[in-house]
Amino acid sequence: MTTPWHLAKNTPYPPLPLSRGEIERNTMKTLITTILFVVLAVSVSAGTIENQNAVFEGEIAPSVNGYFANGKGASAFFLVGEQYAEGYVSFGRSETIGSVFVAAEAGLGVEQTPSGFGRMLAASVFAKFGNVSFLGVAERGSGMWYKFHIKWNVVPQVSLGILAKRHSGIGPRLDIRIPHTPLTVWGALQNRSGIIAVNSTF
Repeated sequence: MTTPWHLAKNTPYPPLPLSRGEIERNTMKTLITTILFVVLAVSVSAGTIENQNAVFEGEIAPSVNGYFANGKGASAFFLVGEQYAEGYVSFGRSETIGSVFVAAEAGLGVEQTPSGFGRMLAASVFAKFGNVSFLGVAERGSGMWYKFHIKWNVVPQVSLGILAKRHSGIGPRLDIRIPHTPLTVWGALQNRSGIIAVNSTF
């Protein structure tokens, strides 16, 4: 079965005519471009760097992503995988409505698939009420992709949730924060894939 490029953003591609060297060079150029994009676009006050390993149909697809915000409504995101990369800058607004914190963003950026570079659009919504939060993200480039994550903080170091991604399906997610460090380890099981990841927040 052929795996679409946008399957959870970090799953394997089907066999391609590009050589491994060409893919690595293209990915490196995209990474450099994305980092410059982020540095120039956002004066960072907070951020997260994450390393993910997704398993789909017996194959492992590693990726690295980062999210940076300046605390004034601007943010930037990048993701680099073996054969896919993207980066975009978003602008948004946040409000506290009663006891609910809500933030929404919309962004524009670029993506790189084995076919080359392309433009992409992105939008996200985050809401938090007490120990429960919701994150929804949608992206449109050479394909449509989205994810939803509902999380419940059981205790300060542990949260349980439901993670859904287009093409990967839906399933449980467990986050464990390592005490006295900025690190969180999380894993998720979905209909057609599994993910284990480590992220660092600053």
